[in-house]
Amino acid sequence: MVRENVRIISPSGLQMQPVADFSALADRFSCTVSVRANGFTVNAKSVLSLLAACVRRGDIMTIECDGPDEEEAMQSLIGLVLSGLGEKLE
Repeated sequence: MVRENVRIISPSGLQMQPVADFSALADRFSCTVSVRANGFTVNAKSVLSLLAACVRRGDIMTIECDGPDEEEAMQSLIGLVLSGLGEKLE
């Protein structure tokens, strides 16, 4: 299992489109992917679960990947978050 903390820098945090993009990317990997933030631990492959975590700009979330492709999944997900989750950064 790999685990990494990352600060959300996208202007709208994890709202609908960024969540959909994050979840779709997580779903490409066979490993389990979970996110911990704001007292919630959720399945990152579920859009509704990610929305329930109410992750906003500036929040720190922990991404956990466990399985055969965990390293590749972690690198891809961290890269997406650090790029602003597809949103234009200010």
